[in-house]
This record gives sequence, C-alpha cells and structure tokens, in this order.
Amino acid sequence: MDIIQELKNKNLLDYIEGQIGDKASHAGSGTYRFKHCPICGKGDHFNINTDKNLWNTFNNCGGGSIIDFYMSYFGADKQTAIRELCKDFNINFETKGAENMNKENIKTEVKQVSEQSAKTTKEIDLTSIINNYYTTKQNNYMYFVERLLKNYEYDEKLITDNFNRLVSTNKFLVGDPKEIFKNNLNLVPGLNNIDSYEYIIPVWENGKVVNCILRRNDKKSTEHNKTMNLKGSKVRFFNTDYLKQPGSFIFITEGVFDCLSIECLGYQSISLNSVNMVQKLIDLIRSYAVDTVKNEKGEIVKETPNNYFKDTKFILALDNDKNGQSATRKLSEGLTNINIDNFSLTVESKYKDINEYY
Repeated sequence: MDIIQELKNKNLLDYIEGQIGDKASHAGSGTYRFKHCPICGKGDHFNINTDKNLWNTFNNCGGGSIIDFYMSYFGADKQTAIRELCKDFNINFETKGAENMNKENIKTEVKQVSEQSAKTTKEIDLTSIINNYYTTKQNNYMYFVERLLKNYEYDEKLITDNFNRLVSTNKFLVGDPKEIFKNNLNLVPGLNNIDSYEYIIPVWENGKVVNCILRRNDKKSTEHNKTMNLKGSKVRFFNTDYLKQPGSFIFITEGVFDCLSIECLGYQSISLNSVNMVQKLIDLIRSYAVDTVKNEKGEIVKETPNNYFKDTKFILALDNDKNGQSATRKLSEGLTNINIDNFSLTVESKYKDINEYY
C-alpha cells in the first residue's frame, strides 16, 4: 500500500484526541465535534467525519486528511508531516516512505504552505522563553498554595517546602499567556478568556521545556477547559524524567494538579496530561522495562522483560469517572503484561480525583 494512503487510513478521531488531549462529542451520524478548534482555539466548528475519516471546519481553519491536520496543527510542510506521522505510527519511513512517495507532488504542495505555517513549535526555544520570564518577573503563587492546603490534614511545612521546591525547580510562571509568549502568539489558544489561564506549568524533558500546561485561575473565569496545552504542540507527560531514576513509588495521575498535590507530599508523580495518553505511557515505560532484539530491517524479533523497575511500585491514581476508570484498567493491564508491579488507588465515588479526595 502507498505510504500516504496507509497514513490516511489511520483512525483520525483517535489520533487528534491523542494529540490535543481532548475528547470530541458525538454531533450526529458519523460526525464528532470538538468544543474548541485545535487550529484556532475557538468553539464549535471543528468536525470529524468518521465515515470518511476526514476533518472539516466552519471557520476557514481548513480540512482534509490526517496529513492535512498535522500540517495545519503543527505548521509543518507535507514531507515533514509524513515523516513525523510515520514515527507516530511506527512506520519505517526510510525503507518504505522514500520508495512510495511521489516527491514531485510533495514539493509542489510544500510551496502552498504559508511562511507562517512553516514556523513550527519545534523551532521555538520554549526553554529560553520560560527562563527569561521567570528571572525577570515576580510570581504570585498564593492561588496554588491556598488550593493545595485548603483541605489537607498533613504537615503544612512539609507541603509548602515541597511546593516551593517544585516552583523553583520547574520554574512555574504566573502571568498573561499573551504577554509571556508575546513573540510567539501562534502558540496561544485564541480564547476570549485566555488571560485567565495565568498559571503556566512548563513541561521539562532532558533539561529542556517541550511544552507548557496552561491552568485557568477559577477565581477569574470558569469558561472553557481548566487546563490547556500550547497550540500546535503535542501533548506531553509531566515528570517522565522520573523514569530515569525511579523511586520506590511512582504515582500516575491524569491531571497536573493532582500530580503536584502528590509531589507536595514528597512522592514522585507523573501526569498523563490527558486520558488519551495511556498507551503512549505504557509504550514509554515498556522502552525501559523490556529488552528488544531487532533484525536488519529494524523489526523487533524478540522481547524480554528486564528488572529495571524491580524496586518500584506504580500507583495508578487517575480520575474517578468512566474515562478514568477505563484508562486505569488499560494502564494496569499494560504494566502487568510487562511484569511491572502496580495497583490502583481507589477512593469513594463522590470524589472525582485526588484533589477532591484530599
């Protein structure tokens, strides 16, 4: 099968949900709609036709196949989109893609991509943006502290000391996203209340900021989702560097605030940042926990679980709703299949998540 057609046959709805960290709602026969358009951030006009496996919008944000979505969302040219999608779906681009793609067609279509779209998030130095803003601004963290301490029955000094450490280590910011990213406004979701998303939580991997989670100040607004990622950025886990030096316990939460609450008690915690990220986390943990042997074509021919996490127990503390419970089962099964010790933290049904439980 032609590599482009193979990509176009991939489940578009699942892919987009996984990339943006949000769920679409059923809007009619074969149609699903996102509350917020991944391209412009505005509401109720981004649709997916699951029968045709295509997307379209009512607000001039484009439409088409999975390749077109990648180009529009990440501001990439077509060849980059195909190459990156092959990575996402574990398709060997070098051996398969180069043989099957019509390069002349790709070159023609690349010329149609605007210069603005060609400015990808990957080219933007998020680390410098965060470092520069953090060192030049006085940040007010009282909202975080009040929220975290409100119902805790633990030592207040322990919590505040751990939280102050988290602030300085991760360089949390408080401010208007349009001001913080003023030189890269294409990263800022186009919401009418975007200034209320003033808590900026950088996502660090290997010493670099790879994304930022924008958390809404509920005292200023209750409109739209509580958390958002930067526009045109792949959803990332929070704190996966812990996998490099795992402790006795690693908690896995759905939301970043649940993760921070557990961190404030002194434990390692990783946030999925989206319930759609479960399989990706399983695959990432698997890369540490399983030794593989590949043939000359790069195909895996043998897998052997190792003892990398032999002294670590994973505690699954996802949201206490239908999606969270389903994700917990999938995560538990995936970890158990590679001999990783894990158990689910269960709380009373009246509590939605860890923070409500606390």
